Amino acid sequence: MSRRAGVYWAVPAALSALLAVLSLRSTGQIRYEELAESVRNVWWLQNRTLYDPVSSNIAWYGALLGSYRIFGFWLGAAKVLRVALQLGSLYALAAVLARWLGYARAFAPLLVFGLSPTFLTLDTLQASFGVDPQVVPIVLWLVVSATSRPSSGPLRHGAPWLVAMLGWLSFPTMVFSLPSLALTHALRLRAASVASIVRVAGAAAVAFTLPFLASLLYLRDPSLLLKGAFRGGGHDFSPTRALFEYNLGANLADLFSRGSSYHFQLEYPDLSGILPALSLAFAFVLALVGAWRSRRLRWPFVISLLPFVLAFVVVDCSGGPPGARRTTAWLLSAYAVYALAWKGAAFASWPDRIAVALLVILPLHHAAVFAPNFIHISDPTPWGEEWFSHGPNPAASLERYVVEAQTTGLTLRCERLGSCRYAEIYAAVAAACFYRKLTCKPILAIDPRSRASIRVTTLLWETYAWAH
Repeated sequence: MSRRAGVYWAVPAALSALLAVLSLRSTGQIRYEELAESVRNVWWLQNRTLYDPVSSNIAWYGALLGSYRIFGFWLGAAKVLRVALQLGSLYALAAVLARWLGYARAFAPLLVFGLSPTFLTLDTLQASFGVDPQVVPIVLWLVVSATSRPSSGPLRHGAPWLVAMLGWLSFPTMVFSLPSLALTHALRLRAASVASIVRVAGAAAVAFTLPFLASLLYLRDPSLLLKGAFRGGGHDFSPTRALFEYNLGANLADLFSRGSSYHFQLEYPDLSGILPALSLAFAFVLALVGAWRSRRLRWPFVISLLPFVLAFVVVDCSGGPPGARRTTAWLLSAYAVYALAWKGAAFASWPDRIAVALLVILPLHHAAVFAPNFIHISDPTPWGEEWFSHGPNPAASLERYVVEAQTTGLTLRCERLGSCRYAEIYAAVAAACFYRKLTCKPILAIDPRSRASIRVTTLLWETYAWAH
């Protein structure tokens, strides 16, 4: 292996280490959605049910449930899962880029993707927000691997689509990348026989539906998943001008100004300042010119833009809080186009070198804002969960409740009528007791309406409207 190759293959590990450091810095607080997505909904799944139809990211909950059963429960386990997923994702992306661009041209696109402030911030959350940028490179690598060998069987061709469905069942924004992945798979099979294409399509269809069918069979009440699957927090599609303008403004602010949308805080986003925006715009022009001149680059250009086009229309015309967690496909498209711009990059003449210098601005910007974003990642969040603010950090707060549940017994009290989020703290304590095999007394909760003391179980909890 050459020195350049050795450095290149060390980059994914280094970038994942940066995410781990950023995640560690963010452990001083926990948001409501983080508790819901990494504790409450996982505990409900442990009991073969969903908290409600909106809480339907069942593949994400299943992955965490598996980790709790194998490694035990602790409050920050979801952050470790995101770092592990990032490591696999970046190595998959590195393999695809090296194969397509060569090591020299693949460095910058890999750095841009791995240092993306938006992706890094979403990856520190203990929620499934932004999981699609981590899953898409893995699916793409599986597609490329399967189609690179004529002898690949149905299992190899089905594997990417099984992973794709797991990604879609983890967070619904994965849907915007599915058409591009399907087009990539189909175009790489265009020289195959009709019989081979039919076999591949059949294997892909079976693998794609299998996780969803398995989820329905696992749940005691499959109707909850049928009502909410692939929906997330989005509301009905409503193509009105007012809604479009409101969503577009909020989504662009998360990219160009300052991240301040729903459960998303980011001091310096991906295109903060004029230089990174100009660099990306220049990359688009280079990719467009390359696609105009070369037939071989036209389909890759279309495939790269397709997630943005789909997400731009659907996200900006949908109800629910807008923001970066719903527009990850925009950046996926942008960085795919950025990689495409490097396909024709050369280093021989001065114009070529100037073009390369302009392209390099984007990864340099991402590297420059990492330090200030690292500092601000621990800024107080407006969505913090009060139950976990009674100690130096959320983990210490939880330990206090667990000790109380083991000794005197834990009674949950809340005076805010109609807004008591007992379900999250109950699930955290119940999970800690269960997975650590602790002897805990029954957990009680005070109904703020009737002042009655209720012994909480997962099944009983579902019957109380004030718990939701």
